[in-house]
Amino acid sequence: MKIQMVPRSKVARRRRLSSKYAKLYDALEGLKPEGPAIQLGFSSSQQLIGYRNVLYNYNRKNGIKIRSSVDKHEKKIFMFMNP
Repeated sequence: MKIQMVPRSKVARRRRLSSKYAKLYDALEGLKPEGPAIQLGFSSSQQLIGYRNVLYNYNRKNGIKIRSSVDKHEKKIFMFMNP
């Protein structure tokens, strides 16, 4: 048996497909500059924090800037990409 050490950056992980946020990841991949925004409803502040964490992780992983805006009265978050 031959054992070889590889850097973790070469290990492909696909955990997000089993995540409850998989549809959000797919929608984020479809965003285009000055295109339509993603609108999500939330019922608690914890759910809002979860959506924002997904967005921050996606931005960090892909090196892009997708921004968010929150309407707390309507309990909606909007995600969009600036040019």
